[in-house]
Amino acid sequence: MRLRVNIGVMAAMVVVLSACASTTPQYKHLNAEARPLLKEVDSVLFAKQNEIKADIKVSKISQYVQGHIVPVLIDVGLNAYRSHKANKIITPIRMALQDYDYTADIKEEFAQALMTSELGDGDSLKILREEPQGFRAAFIRKSEADAVMFIDVNYAFTPKFDAMNLISSVMIFPVNPALSPYKEKPDTDNVIEYDDNIYRNQFMASIPVGIKDGTRDENGAVWMDMSGDQLKARLQEAAQKLAAHIANDLKTDEIIEGQDPVTSEIVATETPKPVLAESETGA
Repeated sequence: MRLRVNIGVMAAMVVVLSACASTTPQYKHLNAEARPLLKEVDSVLFAKQNEIKADIKVSKISQYVQGHIVPVLIDVGLNAYRSHKANKIITPIRMALQDYDYTADIKEEFAQALMTSELGDGDSLKILREEPQGFRAAFIRKSEADAVMFIDVNYAFTPKFDAMNLISSVMIFPVNPALSPYKEKPDTDNVIEYDDNIYRNQFMASIPVGIKDGTRDENGAVWMDMSGDQLKARLQEAAQKLAAHIANDLKTDEIIEGQDPVTSEIVATETPKPVLAESETGA
């Protein structure tokens, strides 16, 4: 029987968002010496969206004018107006996609990526549409594989509707004790923390609308004029590109300090990344 990490009785873990610290590298590739130890990896795809969304440019006037209620009200009003305008564009797009299960397509592409990377069995990729509190730590604790891979995905139109972005963060946490020395910040405690990962990166596939310097309404009109099949093709293109880049990145060994990672038309993002944090409640 393979030795497993003894994490004992630990606190429940929750997913929180943390801004990238300037001292934290944007990514961590797998160590070449750790790769042969990854004979079995349990993988979970978190696909919580059931419809496409539209990001808005959030008003931040109140951040610069402190101590007054008026700037706050201005922010609320502007954000409500921008959300209303975005919803007028995105509602017919959602209607055209109402019978389309994008998660099923995402699973197919990501399963293929795992098989290509040789770090997982694509057929056993699990999909989680809703995430209970503490799920990730509990999943790591119960896993009998060498490591656990978590894949988060979300997709949205940009505030100007000039592109549709599919964004993913991927993290691998060790279960096999032999992988402990390859953690981002090796430790000997029994608490699962963000720095306990042996791989992490973030990715974005951007599908442009095709208009140069168009306004939100002009760009939105192009998306609204697309048929359901055309919109599905764009979403599938994003999934294929993103999954292929993730597969290539998973096959890349840890980069020597000072050396840039391999780049392609899809680049690692600097968006906030998921973090495992200890809560005050019992597991």
